[in-house]
Amino acid sequence: MTHPEIWKALVKAEQRARSSKWKRLIASPFRYPALMGFNKVIYPLMGRGITVTAQPFFGIPMRTLLPSGTDILLNRIKSHDSEIRLSKFFCRQIQQGDIIIDVGAHYGYYSLLASALTGAPGKVYAVEASAATFPLLQENTSSIPNITTFQRAASDTAGELVFYEYPGPLAEYNTMNRDAYLDQAWYKKTKETINRVRTLVLDELIQEEKISKALIKIDAEGGELSILRGGVQLISRDRPIVSFEFGMNSARSYNVTPEEMYDFWVQLGFLVIDILGHPLTRETFSQSAVAQKVWDYFAVPAERTDLPRYLRQ
Repeated sequence: MTHPEIWKALVKAEQRARSSKWKRLIASPFRYPALMGFNKVIYPLMGRGITVTAQPFFGIPMRTLLPSGTDILLNRIKSHDSEIRLSKFFCRQIQQGDIIIDVGAHYGYYSLLASALTGAPGKVYAVEASAATFPLLQENTSSIPNITTFQRAASDTAGELVFYEYPGPLAEYNTMNRDAYLDQAWYKKTKETINRVRTLVLDELIQEEKISKALIKIDAEGGELSILRGGVQLISRDRPIVSFEFGMNSARSYNVTPEEMYDFWVQLGFLVIDILGHPLTRETFSQSAVAQKVWDYFAVPAERTDLPRYLRQ
């Protein structure tokens, strides 16, 4: 698919994702009730998800797990508002031949989207620590030559880390610090799997792969700052745009404050912008991280003064 074709398909998928339940039912009179029945009746009884093949808007089939993959299967897009906005950002920002580093790639939705956008001249590096999740990421990407996968935990130091994994749709909460969820109701009822995983330091990756000027996306359930510290040479040298998640529910367990995250970027000469396009001060970033009405942010070189307006489009 060409960039205009991908954008057109995204707009159509967004319209469906944002439509009412009745419109989604009319659009998918058999699939919609079947999926709702599985999610609300069968899954609670079975206690485990099922793997299905979805057809995302960007034209590359991917295997995903129900119920967490329901939106991709039904609407062809990850349909939370922030996910739609991030998909739009990828489509506007990534050009043929670009390099993308996807840390916390999960099953590969954003890696596959980046692959479609950057094309054969480009490269995508997909990093996923979970032993349970990685096989599906590999299955989704093994036939795509411009994606390289790593079953590693990105960090600021080389070695090994303990990684805590959760079953089925709870896999999105996989973490290097289980304390993030001690007060969550689901955690108290869920059996975790404990694995040891090798780490990957971003600055070492760029040296080994000779990477320059990469767009970086990080979703690490609270571990973002240590990952960024491991890539400070890359960030300082190439001044890439970085998409990252941050919220105090998970960052607190890593003893990371919003002020530390904000100061990291300011010291490197970056602006911090939320997914809605609002430039943030140290105070407003802290307030946002505590309120957690949004989790997604961009760090943007200060010279990119056009980006806040660009994100609002």
